[in-house]
Amino acid sequence: MSAVEEFADVLPGLSKRCEHLREVSMALQNEILGELDESTFSQALEMLGIAPGKELIAGMGVGALFIPEFAMYGVFADGENAVQRFRRTHPQTDPERQMVLDAMAQAIFTLVGVVEAYPAEDALVVEDLFQNNQRMLLADSPLTAEASAGEVNCIRIYPMGKFWMCTGLELPMGVDMKFPPLLNYLASDLTRIVQKATSGGEIRNGLYAAVVIKKLLACHYKDAGVSGKIVDEQSDEAAEEHHNEPLLSERIERNAPCPCGSGKKYKKCCGR
Repeated sequence: MSAVEEFADVLPGLSKRCEHLREVSMALQNEILGELDESTFSQALEMLGIAPGKELIAGMGVGALFIPEFAMYGVFADGENAVQRFRRTHPQTDPERQMVLDAMAQAIFTLVGVVEAYPAEDALVVEDLFQNNQRMLLADSPLTAEASAGEVNCIRIYPMGKFWMCTGLELPMGVDMKFPPLLNYLASDLTRIVQKATSGGEIRNGLYAAVVIKKLLACHYKDAGVSGKIVDEQSDEAAEEHHNEPLLSERIERNAPCPCGSGKKYKKCCGR
């Protein structure tokens, strides 16, 4: 049985249903964005290592796309992000809007590995690399159109019953999900950050998400040849501690010691 067949009962009509649900979620997100104050955006910029200033942000391209999303989901105050606070203070009279808002409030930041795509319904089966490779059905038209089996994406998703939808944060990692040094590298950052915070949701969706996104944006601008400190990795202590380690997109020499710590050469261990 293929990976897609595991979700055969969910797939029929999924694309059309999700198109409608996405309209509902976008309307809610616009309302939430309208209530965000300047300090929330400033905190989002600081966490992502992005220098403030409208002109700079306007020239960022891909980076600017994730600032509003991160401000809503990644910045916490008194244990709540903006979406969770809106849910608490703005109960919805429409049951469908309330259902979608409840789901958005449960959004998680994670890394997913693509298993199989099903373009007919704009869906793909992915494995959550933070949840013991748990398989889930992700309904997302843009990602489905470009995804290939094995690639890893950093993403923020929320549960809609038997499938998941995306908040708008999707960044390709540029690596294969069978590349252990990547997960070891990120796990080392996560361990450090966990020791500094008290809320599990705040750690994963805020502090840890910021570390990963910042590294990916830094790689993006480096590859694009963009000059200047648009993404300043040195402003984040976790990134600074690993300054001399390879960036996520860099390759490891086959004769070098394997980063997993086995003591073997990379070519005879994780690089096989």
